[in-house]
Amino acid sequence: GEFKQLYADGAQYAFVRGDSSESILVILNAGVEAAELKMPVNQHWADGHLLKPLFGAANEARVIDGTLAVTIDARSGVVFAT
Repeated sequence: GEFKQLYADGAQYAFVRGDSSESILVILNAGVEAAELKMPVNQHWADGHLLKPLFGAANEARVIDGTLAVTIDARSGVVFAT
């Protein structure tokens, strides 16, 4: 499958792993405080696309204006079905 880095800033990192039929989005926060990530994702998903959490403490996330905004607890991670 394919691997694409989406976001890397300080203690936060996000990537997409998958192929043409399915993929997952992994977001990690190694920081000591919760972090809100705003990632440009318009190359991967259209506006209105809904991502559902498979693992970790997060709500569903929707792409708005080509951006995905997600809050991740400190020292944790989330895996989304895309």
